[in-house]
Amino acid sequence: MLVILNYFQAFGKAFLDQLKSLLPGQSNLSDGITELLDFGARFYIKIGGYAIPISDTLISLWIAMILMAVLGIWLGHKPKDIPDKKQTVAELLVGGLQKLCKSSGLNEQQTREVVPFVGTIGIYVLVANVISVFKLRPPAQNPAFPVALALFDIIYVLFMGFRFVGLKGFWGSISQPLPALVPFKVLDYIIKPVSLAFRLFGNIFGSYILIEFVSLVIPLALPAVLGLWFDLADGIIQALVFVYLTITYVGEIVEGAESAREIKAEKAKAKALKLAAKKNTVEPTSTN
Repeated sequence: MLVILNYFQAFGKAFLDQLKSLLPGQSNLSDGITELLDFGARFYIKIGGYAIPISDTLISLWIAMILMAVLGIWLGHKPKDIPDKKQTVAELLVGGLQKLCKSSGLNEQQTREVVPFVGTIGIYVLVANVISVFKLRPPAQNPAFPVALALFDIIYVLFMGFRFVGLKGFWGSISQPLPALVPFKVLDYIIKPVSLAFRLFGNIFGSYILIEFVSLVIPLALPAVLGLWFDLADGIIQALVFVYLTITYVGEIVEGAESAREIKAEKAKAKALKLAAKKNTVEPTSTN
């Protein structure tokens, strides 16, 4: 009971102190947010006559790449006929991606080609998000990272779409059910990377700001509890969303091209039946 009483006394004192700090002229919240919005270089690496700027985002990206490489090597090292725990985890991850690809309309060959990329980008986004657990600034907090990642992702989607269905198939996927919708389908491919970038940036930056705000106002247990969600769960969710949307975008092209082929085949069949019926009608008249 004494421990609980002391906790609430400390909590109340810290809360009042933080409220006082929010008064005009005493606020450190704006300074904290201003620091979060500083995406400038922390130092420079000079090579010859060039100075390469190194920012917090770049450092976090390097750390994320190293961690991702270590994780990939560890999960894929020396596979066994009878899987151990780490190999089971790796196989479950790959199997889940394969099921997601097939449920999005990709065949076996297409799935084998797509899984390595979406798996890599998913793990990369995941690691880049959850490094904030170690009090490192997540790269997605800088808008340049989600924008670049989203542009790279949509280029990959379009490339694989052309690879799987060809130019005619891609045209069929955007011209169905009505050719008049083509401008809107093209606009959709412009909106998609914007949506991906804003979703990733908004969630990561917003959660980071929230945790910093809570840490300033209520600096005891609550930031740690919220951090378990925003640093871990939210980071995992954003990685899953990025992977899911990437697979879905590729699947939309493949399924759209397949649908266009089926519609074209049905129209050709209907036209052939119509011609055959017309021919059968004309022949008895000619005989008479």
